[in-house]
Amino acid sequence: MTILLINKYIYSMIILFSANSFEHLYKLRIKILKNFQKQGFEVYAVAKDDEFKTKITELGIKVITININPHSKNFLKDIGLLVCYYKIFKKIKPDILYNSTIKPNIYGSMVSGLLKIKTINNISGLGTGFLKSKLLKRLIIILYRFSNKNVYKIYFQNKEDMIFFEKEKISKKNQQTLIPGSGVDTNFFKRKTEFSPNKKTNFIFIGRILKEKGILELISAFNKFQKNNPSKLTIIGSYDPENPSSVNIKKFIDDVDLDQSIKYLGVKKNIIDYLENSDCLILPSYREGLSNVLLEAMSMKLPVLASNVPGCKDLIINNNGFLFEPKSVESIYNALKKFASLSKREIIDMGKNGRELVEKKYDVRLLLKIYQNDII
Repeated sequence: MTILLINKYIYSMIILFSANSFEHLYKLRIKILKNFQKQGFEVYAVAKDDEFKTKITELGIKVITININPHSKNFLKDIGLLVCYYKIFKKIKPDILYNSTIKPNIYGSMVSGLLKIKTINNISGLGTGFLKSKLLKRLIIILYRFSNKNVYKIYFQNKEDMIFFEKEKISKKNQQTLIPGSGVDTNFFKRKTEFSPNKKTNFIFIGRILKEKGILELISAFNKFQKNNPSKLTIIGSYDPENPSSVNIKKFIDDVDLDQSIKYLGVKKNIIDYLENSDCLILPSYREGLSNVLLEAMSMKLPVLASNVPGCKDLIINNNGFLFEPKSVESIYNALKKFASLSKREIIDMGKNGRELVEKKYDVRLLLKIYQNDII
């Protein structure tokens, strides 16, 4: 346990991370949690119960389960969430609270403000509520404005979100910090063999099977493309039946089965192996915080094709891929054709450019320094 000497008082520092799910914390924050733990801080993780809770517990991090439904729009039910946060924060008495995802950012901050807990919120995208309903968007803005007024810092993963929060009077300049997304471990996401494109191009999509990820437009564009350009599309990602943005999974699988050039593999643990055997990652998302999938692919020296939207366009700036218009089958199709016209040398160079950009600006070690500097 780390002991800090400040103003002649000695105390141990407790750090608490809160998110919708333990999966989120494990996949996107575990390097940070382990880094604080390694230094001797007492680290807690608070989230909804899932299979990743055990993985975090096995690392020696203390976990607390909370009943949170990220898809529910019943704000009366969220009063219970406020009570749960109050009981947890009151008992643990964290010296610093790191929130991620919308409901912890809002309700966790309401409680931490009441208890005078130093709080840092991470804005990893604006969420589907901003894309779907004007009324819901307005309500979320009001809640954000009220809850984030006195938080210590707000981490943003792209400039557009930061500008939006300032424009809507949710955040002030002295609260804002632009961070390199969730960072990527370039020592882990590293090729075992030198990148050499396959004769039959293998495109890969990795992400949740949601409408907002552009998966339906991608399938339509790829079916049109591969008629004259023999290639493969591998789709990897989870399906959540409780998420209102999920596609009709039966129709989705039926559409995929119609053409053997498209393979839906569900959730896979060995993502690196699939990236290693692919030629290009494609992400037709409607909006991102800062796409971790793009970062991981770039770290593996893969060229990337992505929507010209916040959280994606920020990463395709170094001749490492192509952008296309969101929600446009025709634009995705044209990007696929443009990639198919490249020479083997051009494809390899795009991959190298992506790796260089990640090493320079998005390595997780750069992110650890930001978190480290803000704990005291």
